[in-house]
Formats: sequence, C-alpha cells, structure tokens
Amino acid sequence: MKKFFYLLPALALVFAACSDSDDDNGDDGNGGGLGDGYTLTVKSNEIANAPTDGEIDKVKLISYESDVAILTTDWEDGFLLDFPETVSSSNLEKVAEAFVIEEDEFKISDPDARISGFYIEGYKGDLHVDTFYFLNSTEEQEIRYYYSDRDVTVTGEVKIGDGSWEYVEKYDLALTKGWNRVLTIEIIQDDYESLAFSSNVLSTGFSWKFGRDFEY
Repeated sequence: MKKFFYLLPALALVFAACSDSDDDNGDDGNGGGLGDGYTLTVKSNEIANAPTDGEIDKVKLISYESDVAILTTDWEDGFLLDFPETVSSSNLEKVAEAFVIEEDEFKISDPDARISGFYIEGYKGDLHVDTFYFLNSTEEQEIRYYYSDRDVTVTGEVKIGDGSWEYVEKYDLALTKGWNRVLTIEIIQDDYESLAFSSNVLSTGFSWKFGRDFEY
C-alpha cells in the first residue's frame, strides 16, 4: 500500500504537520502534533458518499509501512478510533525509508527516528471496500495521520529532469513524538512535478469522503 501512496511521477504533494484541535474530526489547526493518544470521531452524516446500510461493518487503521491494521472498530453509523499511545516498531520504518529519500541528500535531525502514515479503511468482513479520505473540495488536498516514535525534522531538496521535464522534492517537515496530522496537496502538471513537505499550514475547509474522484 505504501508504494501506491507514493506514486511520484504523476503528482505533486505538499505535506504539512497539522496541530492539535478540540474537534475530534480534525478539521482545523496549524502546526504541531496530536500527542501520544488521540480520539477521532466521524459520523456518517459528515461523510460524502457514506457507506450504505450493510456495505461495511468494520473500520481499520492500517500502517502504510507494514500493511497491518493496528486498530479495528465497528462501523455504527460512523466510527470512533482511539489511536493507541504507542505503535510497535514493526509497523514503522526509518524516516528515509518511509519517505523514499536518500539520507545524504536531506538533513534528518535523527536518522534513527521511525515513522509511518496510516490509512483509514472500510471493510465488510475480511473484504476491503474503500478508504476514508479527509479532503478539500477539489480533492487535491488531503489530511492523513502519521505516527513518529520521536521528534524529528526533515529538510532538503533534490531535482530530477532533462530540461523538458522536471521533478522536485522539497522537505521542511517537523513531526512530534506520537500522532501527527499531515496535509498533502497533489497537483498534476504536464512538464513539472514536485513533492514538498512543510509544517504550519492551515487545514480548514476539509470534509470526509468514502472513496475519492481525484485520479493520480
């Protein structure tokens, strides 16, 4: 699943760690993490294209890095996820491996830091049905959840291209120990693509959707 999320050649992503909020549905904030534990509550009437009656019965929180569900809860006209205070290192990877970057091209404050992003997935029994996304109106921006086993920053830039096409990766990211919300912005262009990670970006104007229309 991790490789699907990081399909680089057709998109540009901007990631930004988003802050703690009094709201369980994670629809505002700017900068910082969520701490060691976090509760996310989402009702079906807050979800576009919400699952129909009987379409799903479980919601799972699944690691990008291990494809393992670390938490499963019942779908009951919505879902409640009590994110665990800690995540096993077997479900995490070192920062450079998780973000698919070369350590010598970027400045990582602690190269031994281990992280993972997480999917929120709907299941019917053992059958995967679709993914829950927290998106803006154009579906080019998305908020995802990341866990880090310690505070870590990543900065740097690398460019790839031959003049007619250019791909750029930029990192200015700060993750705190525990859970973090991460904002992604995906922009598709004909001859230029970029992947950038940044903190302190506002995350208002988002809503939940089951499945998405945006194509990579």
